[in-house]
Amino acid sequence: MDPAAARYPAVPQPRGHYESVYLQAADAAARTAVWLRCTVHKRPGERPVGSVWATLFADDGPRAAKATLPPEALAPGARGGPAGGAATIDRDGARGAIEDLAEWELRFEPAPAPSPPAAAPAPSPPAGAPAPRAAAPAQGAAAAAPAPPAAAPAAAGDAGAAAAAPAAAGDAAPFPYLPRRWMYAAPLPRTKAVCLLPAIRVAGRVRVRDRTATVDGWPGMVGHNWGAEHAERWVWLRAAGFPDRPGTWLDAIVGRVRVGGRTTPWIANGCLALDGVRHRLGGPGLIRATRVDARPDRCAVVLPGRGLTVRGVVDAPRARTVGWRYRDPAGSERHVAHCGIADLTLEVARPGAPPLRLALAGGAAYELGMRERDHGVPLQPYDDP
Repeated sequence: MDPAAARYPAVPQPRGHYESVYLQAADAAARTAVWLRCTVHKRPGERPVGSVWATLFADDGPRAAKATLPPEALAPGARGGPAGGAATIDRDGARGAIEDLAEWELRFEPAPAPSPPAAAPAPSPPAGAPAPRAAAPAQGAAAAAPAPPAAAPAAAGDAGAAAAAPAAAGDAAPFPYLPRRWMYAAPLPRTKAVCLLPAIRVAGRVRVRDRTATVDGWPGMVGHNWGAEHAERWVWLRAAGFPDRPGTWLDAIVGRVRVGGRTTPWIANGCLALDGVRHRLGGPGLIRATRVDARPDRCAVVLPGRGLTVRGVVDAPRARTVGWRYRDPAGSERHVAHCGIADLTLEVARPGAPPLRLALAGGAAYELGMRERDHGVPLQPYDDP
């Protein structure tokens, strides 16, 4: 199924469902970010209802607004979210308004394809040494064999995507968080997610309440998730536009879910795109090596992958964090603390190479979903839906 296609029209009437298409983009230098969501909420036995959410982050605090559409106004958007005049997120941009509280007109462009680091020059031979002789071709071999074709980037839902697959030009290929195709059809996990546009540049204008931002080529992404129940607890980390490596991005979801009355350990699913190569992080086989210490204003993670390990620390002051209510179709509630201008430091460990250290001040997205009520983040005055 098209990873961008809406799932809710095919959900049987007796079942519950939620779905979200969302845009995140940030200007780290200005400590300003935008987070837009188009969501669908369907209680068991009832008609689906759509909502539009808008948050603009700044140093002096977030501005937020939300509107819920009547069931008859809901229609599948180009990327799965609700449409009907309130808001759309499609392949080219995002447009919408929430009464007189918010309005935005944004367009998307592919991010420039990252260039791999230049190879170190070969050392010069000592003075007076004979020039090295070229190796003779093997018997029967062509004098210059063509290089093998590059592996295709992982498409959404692609089972067993290569741990390190070259990204397409502009990094436009979707990234499936779940590592196996069958997981997208299985009852567990109850939430499915795809990063539809992992690396885009966003331009345009967005206003939320009293704050207006001109968006001028901010690094961003578009995601799509759906399911029958939220995770028991989750963390979403997103970062792009590192000053030293502008083509690098990190996108990871780490969650704990309830199965048979018990809560699983943290399970990570994500990607680090580094120097034009995507490295899958986490997965069921790496649960024992995954570490998470998540609080509303700070998180430390260890995200193992194939051939590398990412260690990260994110700081998200409560004053720059927005609080939302997320409700399951069956009625249970989570509180969500989301900071779009968090500070992130990463250390990437690779065998045979010195640790790579990356930092992004004021441009990382950190989201914590939880059942706690004493987190200290003020909640927006909106229920879900």
